Amino acid sequence: MGTSGETFIGFVNLLFEQRYPVGLLENLKGAEWEKMAHYIEGVLPLSSVGDGKPGAGKPRELRFAVDGDAFVVCEVSEAAAARLGARLLGYTAGGGKLVPISSSGFKGAAVGLGSLKQRFGLGEAHTLVFETPLTYRTTLAYLDAKEWGVPQTRQRKYMLIWDADHFGAGVDAEGLWHRL
Repeated sequence: MGTSGETFIGFVNLLFEQRYPVGLLENLKGAEWEKMAHYIEGVLPLSSVGDGKPGAGKPRELRFAVDGDAFVVCEVSEAAAARLGARLLGYTAGGGKLVPISSSGFKGAAVGLGSLKQRFGLGEAHTLVFETPLTYRTTLAYLDAKEWGVPQTRQRKYMLIWDADHFGAGVDAEGLWHRL
């Protein structure tokens, strides 16, 4: 993981620890925004999981520790954006209702994502859902500095992160951000 990835993980850890109602990230237009949003929101669409880049000492597959009747992320890979230590709650199909997953019947200390997919019949249409300390939502805005009076192009994206439970019912944080 590079410096940007380490900074991102540190930022998200602080966001969850301090329970901030709002956060803001800025990065290059081409950064892995979708993976960052999934990581923060505690979801992992299986369609977004790659094969992993081979490299010395780098895990190629997301792995889960069997902890009682639960699966807990114990090893992360660049191919799948999931928080280390996050408890897997279950999965959804096409944005539907959460289907809980239990580790009963699994033996051993750790289970790879491939084994979970096979055991539960999961594919690209499914999304894994993880427990998070807060229910954050995210949205992106694209800005180019030249459109704001700066005589050069600097293409950036900004991610607004907000605690969905902090604001009252009917508050459209995403809409307010985009109108800003």
